[in-house]
Amino acid sequence: MSSEHTPLVSPPQAVSASASTTVTIPPAASAASKKPAQATTTLSALSQIRFTDQLYIFGELIKKNVFGWVNPALDDRRFPLEQFIKVNSTLPLKYSNSVNSSLISGFWQDFEHPQRNWPASPFREADGSNNSHIYPHMGASGTPYARTVTPSVYPLKSSLPDPVELFNDLLRRPEDEAFEPHPTHINSLLFAFATIITHDLFRTKANSPGINESTHYADLSCLYGANIEEQTKVRLGQRGLLKPDSFTDMRLQFHIPTTSALLMVFARNHNYIAEKLLSDEVNVQQENCRFTHIAGPDSPRLSSKKTDELVFQTARLINGACYATIILHEYIKSILDLDMNTGYTLNPGINPPAPNPTSGNVLSLEFGYIYRWHGAISQQDAEWLKHVHIAEYMTLRKKMLIEIETADDNGTPLDKKTIAQKHMAYFSDLMHQYGYTREELSLGPICIGLHRNPQTAKFDDTQLIQILRESMDKVASRFGPRKIPGELIDVEVQGIQSARLLGMCTINDFRRKFNLKPYSSYEELITCPSRPVPDKRIIAALEKHYGKNGIERVEFYPGVLIEGQTTGGICLPYSAARSILSDATNLIRNDRFIVDGINPHDLTHWGFDYITKSGDDRPDGYIFKKIITNVFPEWAQNYGADGLDRLRSPFKSL
Repeated sequence: MSSEHTPLVSPPQAVSASASTTVTIPPAASAASKKPAQATTTLSALSQIRFTDQLYIFGELIKKNVFGWVNPALDDRRFPLEQFIKVNSTLPLKYSNSVNSSLISGFWQDFEHPQRNWPASPFREADGSNNSHIYPHMGASGTPYARTVTPSVYPLKSSLPDPVELFNDLLRRPEDEAFEPHPTHINSLLFAFATIITHDLFRTKANSPGINESTHYADLSCLYGANIEEQTKVRLGQRGLLKPDSFTDMRLQFHIPTTSALLMVFARNHNYIAEKLLSDEVNVQQENCRFTHIAGPDSPRLSSKKTDELVFQTARLINGACYATIILHEYIKSILDLDMNTGYTLNPGINPPAPNPTSGNVLSLEFGYIYRWHGAISQQDAEWLKHVHIAEYMTLRKKMLIEIETADDNGTPLDKKTIAQKHMAYFSDLMHQYGYTREELSLGPICIGLHRNPQTAKFDDTQLIQILRESMDKVASRFGPRKIPGELIDVEVQGIQSARLLGMCTINDFRRKFNLKPYSSYEELITCPSRPVPDKRIIAALEKHYGKNGIERVEFYPGVLIEGQTTGGICLPYSAARSILSDATNLIRNDRFIVDGINPHDLTHWGFDYITKSGDDRPDGYIFKKIITNVFPEWAQNYGADGLDRLRSPFKSL
């Protein structure tokens, strides 16, 4: 029991001995002269306990209540609890009630309140609901973001700078200046992975930026969908499989091809897992026909529909656990510039302190803006953006979503279907410029520059491998002012406008919340050890938009994009570098499928090994290489031993 509890009995005060037995007597029994009958009863009860057991009991009590030590397990063969309670019942009420209080407190704390493990709900819901059984809608798609920082300043909206001018003066990457590579050689692949995380977590409603249409969990909803309708569209409906090279978040089609190719790795990994689960090696030899029969091989077979559902949901759990493992062991370690060959990681799920995901998770508004890392786009990817009609696509998509949301309020399901069909026709016309026919678009999402095989509906393995391999050699841009390609002006202006609509705080309010020193000047805001001399152009722009001494008026967004940067790892802006770890910790610790669900029962023994074992000479957890070579067996053939070795540190250019 905890050291906070009242001791069951006080330390020994007196010892009465006979030739064969020594009895330890608590203080209450020493008053035998006053209450001889009660003392006699107590001694009689104590005499029934062996001397060695008395020593064990008092030893445990002293360790726990005096020194605060916690023994990993109590030997209940030597601790005669029933006899102890009997002895306690003979003591004066003053002492016995104190002991009872400690006993009952311990019994109460044996269980969690409320209970968080519900074996009857082993799978994630499509929309993220029921992650918490206490608050079933917490973190579900279609629910609001939370606010982490309450602003101390509420400026008139009409007094705020023009967002287009802010972008041009503070954020736009000049085309006539030399490209600044990332100081620690972080590559394009890491930022493609970061883009997947961002779109997994954040999908803001078009005409209501306080609502998240994704789930609030790291569950690959950009692949699987954020509701049952989306999930159904991506499923094959047989053997737990996904449709070939599919995902549900259409926004990612207009991101750099590396992002789509990387998401397809997880789509293929799902199908690899599903096939494994139905293999004799797993289903028959390890899981007793769990996916095909009701209760073992001699029982009736499950229907094909039930098998499809069980395999799909289990494969989704294992694939999601792969995703979480890569985040914890390879992504976060790259961000912190930690050695990729050791077992150390900054694991947010570490115990103690014990995580408790009972309440579920809600994402913060502010962190949706911290993860906007467009300034890190590599030189090659920035050039690619010049040939993609992002602004046209964004305008089309936003118009469609607003019309559909309006139909939600005032229309019928037929109205929504008609609107979607109309905009699909517009989208088809737009994609025709890239050589895509309506027939090809019907096969699934696109990866601009690649085409599906019309027979298999899959993209060419060699082309996907080439995209991923080349992204490892593309050095990202460093963070800071004037780093975002001009082609993303509409994306960034929309971000500034939505932040204002939501009443976002200032950059200094944000820093105070996280116990960071507020900036006292523009110069302090934008400088750092690697850039100690303030850029006069940025100072002039800040004075133009926020006043000569307006550091307290600088908005969180774009302020968080132009800060000075840390000198290690991913070299994030200072405020982001500190707060992103808080967000990651809560994201992991508030998700019961990560905290409690990563185990050999829920994932199968094969699945648990798959998400744990590195498959080479490194400690557990480094699984990116294994996944790539499983879904792309041609990788070794195309790139040889050097190519395989390159997968050991995938997020840095060499």
